[in-house]
Amino acid sequence: MKLKKFTLFSRLCTAGLAVLGVGCSSDEPGSDEVICMYGVITGRFEIKGKVTTENGKEVPNAEVRVTVPEQYSGVYPIAISKTEESGNYTLDGLGSFKQLKVVCIPEDSNLEADSTIVDMKYINGDKGNGWYQGEADATIDFKLKNKNKDQ
Repeated sequence: MKLKKFTLFSRLCTAGLAVLGVGCSSDEPGSDEVICMYGVITGRFEIKGKVTTENGKEVPNAEVRVTVPEQYSGVYPIAISKTEESGNYTLDGLGSFKQLKVVCIPEDSNLEADSTIVDMKYINGDKGNGWYQGEADATIDFKLKNKNKDQ
């Protein structure tokens, strides 16, 4: 009996929150004043660069991942890309991250993976309400080390 009461209570709470959420997601028609806001703070980012070896040779087909710094080696990436034959890559995504971790994993097992943390600076965001942080971009070039120093 207690389980049925709890289930009923949970469903009523869920329905009430859904109604409140729908009611808060719109403004008065024809009004310039924002009454309430409902959503997630976001922005757009682009990270691009080139992956080469220490002696300048392009590294094709390396996987480049973007994640939050707290994640281990790019697990649960926000964006993934592969380098072109020229070693160039471009990643883009949505989010308002102050820092991002960029991880480069080469296809060639003789090369060491590398990662770096980059500070993101957003520009051209919404003035006043702060929901859209704007756009941020960064250029990250990787120079991968050879695991076998003799080669």
